[in-house]
Amino acid sequence: MALLVGMARVISLQSGLIERRQLGLVTWFIIATSKRARVRIRIGKNLTVMKNLKPILYAGVIVGILDITAACIQTRIQFGMTPMRVLKGVAGGLLGRGAYEGGFAVAVLGLAIHFTMALIVATVFYLLIRRFPLPKKLLGVVAVGLLYGASVFAVNNFVTAYFMSWVRSLYLHTPVLFKPPMGWAQLVIHLFCVGLPIALVMHRFAPAAVRIDR
Repeated sequence: MALLVGMARVISLQSGLIERRQLGLVTWFIIATSKRARVRIRIGKNLTVMKNLKPILYAGVIVGILDITAACIQTRIQFGMTPMRVLKGVAGGLLGRGAYEGGFAVAVLGLAIHFTMALIVATVFYLLIRRFPLPKKLLGVVAVGLLYGASVFAVNNFVTAYFMSWVRSLYLHTPVLFKPPMGWAQLVIHLFCVGLPIALVMHRFAPAAVRIDR
């Protein structure tokens, strides 16, 4: 009888050990599966971020190059200005007229400001088309791009210029002036070197969710 009881205890202990091992394997499998799921979620989020950044970066770089090139050509023909002076003029948005007396570093600052603004303009457009999707037809995309270029011109000419004049007055103690700095030539540049390229790049590279059939 005692032998039977001992055997029963041994069998019970072995069964418990097997159950604990099985439970451990199940727990390990659940944890491992959960980790894989979290990794997949992170990868999916990173891919989504990259898909969002790709059209913005493409549009920002292309617009930055086209816009500054057109501005250099236009100012060279109209005023005889060099590209270096154009870039210093961009830096003047922060440094005031004293930027024209600066050297190469000021021109680099102007270039950095210029491309930063190009990326901001591209980002704003991308955010807008996530709320109001682009047309699928090319003609509609062109119309939206030209309209956006005109809008950017209006904001830069009548809002940003005055705002930056006020900002400079805070640390340079210069008077706040409201004088739109850009004319018809800059409007054309904004239409065809800013708004239109952004719309075309977004139409090509943005996710299909931001395009509608119209």
